[in-house]
Amino acid sequence: MALPDRAIQEFRELWKQTYGEDLDFETAKAQAEALLVVTRFAYTPQPYQKQPMNTGPPP
Repeated sequence: MALPDRAIQEFRELWKQTYGEDLDFETAKAQAEALLVVTRFAYTPQPYQKQPMNTGPPP
């Protein structure tokens, strides 16, 4: 996934403001791309399989 250089720079600035650390460009790029992967996974609807209801007593 290719992020524009400007997006990486914004990520670096936000990281600096939040954590007080400077990231080099390549590290920032890797971190930003990893964040996007996790975010996309979290917000992508997952298949739902309906489970049968157990109406009997607990085992």
